[in-house]
Amino acid sequence: GVGAVPPTMLMKNLVAGAPPPPGSFLNYVAPVVSSTSKPPAAPASSSSLTRTKSSGYGSTQPKMKLGMSPSMAAKQHKQSLLKKKHAMKRQVLDRTMRQYPTSCGLLNSWQSESDYVVSAPIAQIAFHPLSLWIAVGRVDGVVEVARLPMKGKKPPVIVAPSGDVGLSRPSWSCGAGKSLLAYADSVYDLNKAGSSTSASLPPSALLKGPGGCVHTHAAFFYGDKFLLSCLGSSLVVSARGGKAGLLKEAARYDTGGSVRCLEALNSSLSHLVFLAGGDRSLTCLDVTTNLPYWTVPSGCGSRPINSLALPPAATTSDLPPEAYNLVAATSCDGGGLARIWDVRSGSPAASFASHTNRRESCSSSFSPCMRYLAVGADGPEGAAVYDLRGG
Repeated sequence: GVGAVPPTMLMKNLVAGAPPPPGSFLNYVAPVVSSTSKPPAAPASSSSLTRTKSSGYGSTQPKMKLGMSPSMAAKQHKQSLLKKKHAMKRQVLDRTMRQYPTSCGLLNSWQSESDYVVSAPIAQIAFHPLSLWIAVGRVDGVVEVARLPMKGKKPPVIVAPSGDVGLSRPSWSCGAGKSLLAYADSVYDLNKAGSSTSASLPPSALLKGPGGCVHTHAAFFYGDKFLLSCLGSSLVVSARGGKAGLLKEAARYDTGGSVRCLEALNSSLSHLVFLAGGDRSLTCLDVTTNLPYWTVPSGCGSRPINSLALPPAATTSDLPPEAYNLVAATSCDGGGLARIWDVRSGSPAASFASHTNRRESCSSSFSPCMRYLAVGADGPEGAAVYDLRGG
C-alpha cells in the first residue's frame, strides 16, 4: 500500500516548493501591532497646512567642509554609515568565534566543563538554530532549557505544560534575534527568561480548545508564520499575529483519527506536513490543497510510529534541494525499526533494524551532510548511526 500518485503530480522536491495559490491562507500577512505605537494623528485641516523645506538628506544631515560639494558630503556620509555597519558585524562574528571556535580541532575527549545533569531520563533534545539554547525534553513531559555555552553553569529554565503532552517535541523558531520555543500547547519566549535563578517560564501564547480539549504537538511552520498543532483528530494551523500572544486559526484539517506525532519544515517555505496516526499510518499532507499527497497504511512496520524526522534543511548548505526529499520514521516493531521514505513518491527508500528499541519512544535525526541517520535506542548498546550511502 502506497497511495497512488500520478507521475504528472510527482513533487519536484521538499525544500523548494511552488508558491501557494493566490487564495491560499499561506499568503496571510500578519498585522504589525506594537504595544508602544501611538494612534495616527488626525489629518490637518486645509487652513493649517504649512510648507516645510527639506534638506534632502533625511533625518541626519551630513557635515560639509569648506569647499566640499553637497554630493561629496552625502557620499562620505554613506561610507561612514557602511563602516559602522561592517564594524558591528565583525564584533558579532568575533564574539561568536570566541564562544564557538572552529579551529579547535576534533573533540576527542570528554568536556567535563559542559556536563549537564537532568533530573529525569532524557526523551529528546532540540538545539536553537543559532546555538543560543538547548532544549532537553524529559520523559515526564517537562522541558529544561539551558543557555549555551554551558561553562557558566547557569540554572536551566523550566517549561512545564499543565496538560498531557503525549509525544510532543520542542520546536524552535528560525527567525534571527528570536528565541521562541513551541511545545505541547504553548509558545514560550526565552528572551523573557531570567538568567540568574531557575524559574518556571510562563507561556507567552496558549492554544485553547473548546470544551476543555487540549492542543498537542505545537510546532512552528512556514518560516515562523504559522503554528501547527493537533486537537483531537484535527490538524490546526494558526496564524501568528504581530502582537505577542496573538494566534488566529487559519485552517483546519480532519485527519480521520488520532495523531501520535507530526513533523514539518520551518526553515523553508514548504507546503507539506507529515502526520503519524494511531492506526500506524503515515500521511504526507499538502496544506494548500487540503488533500493528502500520499498515505501509507503502515509507516514503520506493525507498530505505531513513535517519531518522525526531516532533514535539517539550511540555506547555507551546498547540497541540492533534491537531497532533502526524505522523511524518517521509527517504531518498536521487531525490537527496533527505522524506515526512510521518499517524499516525492511515497515509496520506502531504506529500513534499518540493527538497534534495540522495545519500550521507549526513541527518535531519529539526519546529519546536516545527509550521509547518516542517528537513531535512539533503549538497549545496552546505545544509539545507532546508520550510513545512508549503503555502508
